Amino acid sequence: LPSSVEIETAEKKTDLALAVATLPPKYRAVLLLRYDHGFSETEVAQILSMSVDNVHKTIQRAKKKLERILEEQEGYLHEDHR
Repeated sequence: LPSSVEIETAEKKTDLALAVATLPPKYRAVLLLRYDHGFSETEVAQILSMSVDNVHKTIQRAKKKLERILEEQEGYLHEDHR
């Protein structure tokens, strides 16, 4: 049987994947290329035909939006499923 830590880690990964899936395509693309596929910001810029500065700003905006989505999910889980 998996430990409670393993279950919690799996649940967090699922929550994160669901939250990423709700992001606008541009935000989702930069995050997945940067963190899931491991490309540098310069490489992401080349792949998406964007400036490196624009990639950096888009990543920052995407992280903030993702954080808000996760906070909303967390609130929903704590309020409705106690």
